[in-house]
Amino acid sequence: TGAPQDRQFRRYSYDPDEGRNNVDWISTAGSLAAWVTAEGKPWVASDIRVDKLFAQDEEHISAGLVSRVSVPLRLRNLSLGTLSLLSRQPNAYSESVIPDLNQVADQIALALERARLLNETRAALSHAEATYPRYLCTVWKGYLIDCPHNRGYRARHHELTEQVELWMPDIERAVSE
Repeated sequence: TGAPQDRQFRRYSYDPDEGRNNVDWISTAGSLAAWVTAEGKPWVASDIRVDKLFAQDEEHISAGLVSRVSVPLRLRNLSLGTLSLLSRQPNAYSESVIPDLNQVADQIALALERARLLNETRAALSHAEATYPRYLCTVWKGYLIDCPHNRGYRARHHELTEQVELWMPDIERAVSE
């Protein structure tokens, strides 16, 4: 599904001047990220100062970023987001980088999907680990209450003897808990 124009994307970026990673949220309204995600097509701009087409263009220009390329993060025919590169150099990117960036973007999308599936699996395992003991306790209580308890066997001194009225205090305590 394409990205609705009123949603937000989480933006991960690296600032080489400051040598640090940045994470923030950006609006998709009128953004290149929204267009690339919705259309599922790459975008190359050799100099965004010439044609300011997207909402963040002024912000990029004021930061000294003038050329960019953006490709969709695709997983099976779905666009999950974008991989975008920006440069202070005009004409830093051309159509020739798109095949390589598509390969990188596809690997990122696959890694994101695997992380999502791992989180789902961990949540399901956590739920099962919490639920199974309660289920097992309920089943055993039902069994202990419903089964005939007047027969059993006791082993003493290498001898096995049949016991009647085998309902023991331990069983009573287990059923009542």
